[in-house]
Amino acid sequence: MAILLRHVPTSAPRLHRCVMTLLLIDAHCHLHDERLWSSSSPSSRRAFEGVLSRARNAHVTHVVSCATHEQDWRVLEQLLGQLKHDSSLQMVPVFGVHPWWAQELSPDSLQPLRDVLTRYPEASVGEIGLCKTARGKQVPADVQVETFRAQLELAAELERSCVLHCVGYYGKLLEILQGVGRLPSVLVLHSYSGPPNMMRSFLALQGTRVFFSLNAKQLTDPRMKKAAACCKELPLDALLLETDAPDQAPSVEHVEKVFVREAQEVGGVPLLLQEEHSADVNEPALVKLALHSAAEVRGVAADELAVAVYQNCKEAFGINGPKPN
Repeated sequence: MAILLRHVPTSAPRLHRCVMTLLLIDAHCHLHDERLWSSSSPSSRRAFEGVLSRARNAHVTHVVSCATHEQDWRVLEQLLGQLKHDSSLQMVPVFGVHPWWAQELSPDSLQPLRDVLTRYPEASVGEIGLCKTARGKQVPADVQVETFRAQLELAAELERSCVLHCVGYYGKLLEILQGVGRLPSVLVLHSYSGPPNMMRSFLALQGTRVFFSLNAKQLTDPRMKKAAACCKELPLDALLLETDAPDQAPSVEHVEKVFVREAQEVGGVPLLLQEEHSADVNEPALVKLALHSAAEVRGVAADELAVAVYQNCKEAFGINGPKPN
């Protein structure tokens, strides 16, 4: 299904002539996924340029792109090479073995992962963890745990931030983290879907700083009430925002609501998302929807929240970026 987000007429009401530029970082996506990036044809290359253009127009300065298994690492490396001279949109690489592919990595032989992390000293480890989805259940729980522990220890040894994936195993995840002798200095719980009351236990972990990252779909889908509760209760300095693109696409209705409103505020400038794109495919520009949704949930101004979350993300991933206005 394709959508075409309409233009806002230039005669739209000019509510505010001067609007603060909100710098954004997509704290978790898969920009190298073939649904977003492919060089197989001119049309696919143009489509990817559209993804990048819309992200830049949404003032996304960095995207944190996670590669989840060894073959995926190579694809991410190719895209990193292609975009290394793009100063307007920078990629932050993350390499690891997702629990779906836990059987592909021997805890006794982490050398391939160690090698790719050595090639990219700015890279984080992830997304790693535990998964109880139908796909995750195809990998025995003990194998997931063993692979997770091994990568967690490697992240701590190399002093890298660590991005965690968890579905259905939050109690076990917390138990493992509490029992580890040395944790990575930063833990990011991506698309956090655990109980709000468990956040305190994660935040109380010693020797690490914990962030909770929430995506646009979580914050706009009325069925995902836990995410909104977490967003409201989280300490401001522990909040990150993401898309998880190309997955977890928010509804067209919510996308239009935010971008139409923004266009009106700047005097009828056309929508940032004015080209056709699949309603089933998420993209980094939509981290702006996560921002506006989180601001609404927390009852604060979007510009104030943007400044804080941007700084959080820089600290979580060691990003040297521009200072928000």
